[in-house]
Amino acid sequence: MENHRLEAKLTAAAVTKIMGDVWEPARRNSDGEMVLKLNLHLAWVAWGGTFLLFGMSIASTIAYLIYGEEATGIDLTPVGILWITALLIGAASLIFIRCKAIVNDTTIRVHTMFKVKEIDFADIQKMTVWKFPSRFVLHGTHHKVRMQTNYKGTGEFITLLHDKIGYEKSKPAIVFRDLNKEQLRRYSGTNRR
Repeated sequence: MENHRLEAKLTAAAVTKIMGDVWEPARRNSDGEMVLKLNLHLAWVAWGGTFLLFGMSIASTIAYLIYGEEATGIDLTPVGILWITALLIGAASLIFIRCKAIVNDTTIRVHTMFKVKEIDFADIQKMTVWKFPSRFVLHGTHHKVRMQTNYKGTGEFITLLHDKIGYEKSKPAIVFRDLNKEQLRRYSGTNRR
């Protein structure tokens, strides 16, 4: 019974740390624009997983090189898969960490690893929410802009989006916000509003 309580407390702490920042106010730059960036707790989780995989890969490779396959029972195929997985997760987490969105009264600019896309609030025709990968997709008349949903300040962005484009166009984001807040309350045991 005590293990169950400890597990529940640890889960609540982890969920609150990882997902709670999404509903905190957004940072501002010197021009007063909203700067939506990745929750740093998610960044640490991504980098921690990457370093863990690299550590396992290095240890397995060294053991194989020193002792050989017979003594260690290590086959090179899983070690190669570990290396490839570590490289892919490392690259993905680097791309993930570099993404941000800058929002002012008229425009949303989304910075990714390699490009910047921009859309005016007046140009947004509709929006959708992707569940995996978790993204807001803002459809304009000639292009669309995708932005992550796990930035610090996402709640404030959704409120601004609702004010700028109206309820009907922003309804998917509002539904997303309400569902995620309910999940956060349920899993973390908090009463965030």
